Amino acid sequence: MYFLENTILPPGEKLKRLRVYLDATQQDTSNGKISRNLISYIEQGKTKLTKDTAEIIVENLKRLAQERNISVDFTAEYLMQSETEQAEGILRKSVKRLHEIFDADIEKFEAELNKAKEILNTWDITEKKAEIYEIAGDYYAKGYHHNESYIHYLISLENYIRIHDNLNVAKLYSKLGKSAYDSQNYKEVINLHNHALLIMKTCNIEDPGIMKRVLFNNALAYKQLKDYEKSLDCLEELKKRFPDLSVGQQVDVLTLKGNCYYEQGNYEAAKAKYKEIFDIIDKENNDQVGKMLALVNLGRVYHKYGQTEKAIDCINDSIMIGLKANSIYCCDVYIELGDIYTDICKYDLAENAYIKALYNAKSTKMKGWEARSYRKLLDTYIIRDREIYIEQLIQEINIAYKENPKIMGDDELKEIYLKAARYYIDKNADQAKDLLDLVLANPK
Repeated sequence: MYFLENTILPPGEKLKRLRVYLDATQQDTSNGKISRNLISYIEQGKTKLTKDTAEIIVENLKRLAQERNISVDFTAEYLMQSETEQAEGILRKSVKRLHEIFDADIEKFEAELNKAKEILNTWDITEKKAEIYEIAGDYYAKGYHHNESYIHYLISLENYIRIHDNLNVAKLYSKLGKSAYDSQNYKEVINLHNHALLIMKTCNIEDPGIMKRVLFNNALAYKQLKDYEKSLDCLEELKKRFPDLSVGQQVDVLTLKGNCYYEQGNYEAAKAKYKEIFDIIDKENNDQVGKMLALVNLGRVYHKYGQTEKAIDCINDSIMIGLKANSIYCCDVYIELGDIYTDICKYDLAENAYIKALYNAKSTKMKGWEARSYRKLLDTYIIRDREIYIEQLIQEINIAYKENPKIMGDDELKEIYLKAARYYIDKNADQAKDLLDLVLANPK
């Protein structure tokens, strides 16, 4: 490690600190080969340090260090580095370090990130700023911190635009699109992805990874917007452009196609797509999560056909696979099971499924799933007129929301309060009033 390697200083100040550390005078540093006054001017910043002068200084100081048995490492090139060059070197190490601790806890990651940000606040090194903020966006996206992810991606995008790095501009638009999808801003997803497509077309950029991500995420967004035909069109274009999709990608495409057909009421087409997934998985690999999702989706189709027992068997098989694979999707599957039991009025079993969904949602910390589980439980308790359970559930929700407001949006919280208030309106006017006061206390 170089002397003062992680400290940014003008060359003259760096020389002065090195000289003082070695307990050397300016005359010692010059050693008669250059004037003492030149050393003084360099340290005061009045004269630029040249390569020849730096080499003489380093030769003299290394000799002094050896004579005094002081271990220190430095070179003429290091001594001559400008402050910007030093900052860039530190930021290169920050990039490497951020990659190394990408799977670490958030406190450790943010400590390193904040060090880099402090340097970037002083030294506007655009390329490194773009790279570091992109890594941070990836980290926050991984941890489901969607707002933080979006903000960091946006700053990264701005800096890639400044250096005309069109490939990374297109990539960042696609990442912003995924972040917008996670935040349920589906129209923005499509707008951002269309920017990515326009840049790729205008700049003749061929990048299969970006193109696949854009087409598939657009299909997801159109599906959420209930424009199932456009979603299916995106999937067809994806399949046409990339006939060599991996098994996992084929499973994702077939699942989304099946879901679109299901929402359109075309249950036979949906069932065919879900069954096609089993054929691919059995032949090509052992994608347990893909099999899990195919089973739960197939269960939904059987339920629509009135084959309830068959549907429950499929979903229970899906849960078994999900638990073994420690899948984040177990919450969704438990909710599907609870919905089926609710439809056939088996409320005890429905409540049990929703409680398991809530437990799973808390452990995975997936945005929205905890709120969804709470709503399902509330609906079940209201149907069964279980007043004491409703009161306890509202208390639990209040505590959970105070501890972590990110578990649900304000609208979701209001919906829960209003449902409970409506239940209490004829039973306990004071309780209903308290719940309505909570709604009014959160006007956003």
